[in-house]
Amino acid sequence: MNIKVFTKIVLPIIFFIIILEGCGRDTSTVEKAIIGHWVEKLDKGKAHYYISENQIIMLYKGEKTIMDYKILRSNEKKGFIEIDMINPDGDVYNEKLTFTNKNRTKIKAISRFKSSSKNYESYGNEFSKEISELVSSYLSTVELKNTWTYVDDATEP
Repeated sequence: MNIKVFTKIVLPIIFFIIILEGCGRDTSTVEKAIIGHWVEKLDKGKAHYYISENQIIMLYKGEKTIMDYKILRSNEKKGFIEIDMINPDGDVYNEKLTFTNKNRTKIKAISRFKSSSKNYESYGNEFSKEISELVSSYLSTVELKNTWTYVDDATEP
């Protein structure tokens, strides 16, 4: 092979392949594969989730919510991870996330309200506390199903 052909054609192709191999997100585990920017299409717009190793930033209708999350369990074979997201008010939302394709760019999400840390006694009467507990109990039985789509590796907006 001619040295000019090698340096002008083959070498750049090899270099390009090496660069591509080094790029991309880590999908080796479900814990690593959820990291990045995801979009969830909702009836009234889109929710954007920016997930890092310890927090989730959610943008919805121009509002930004920063939440901590903890991993409850995961299953590599099933491509599944379950997390609890805790918002600034102390409300806990449970997310069951299942990857639906091999390259882990689509997630079937099942969300439900789990609990609240609000002190309802501050409303001043027992009736308010009971109503609030009843509403929380009902909300914990409602599951919302949706699809998340991977956008990029951003962990902040």
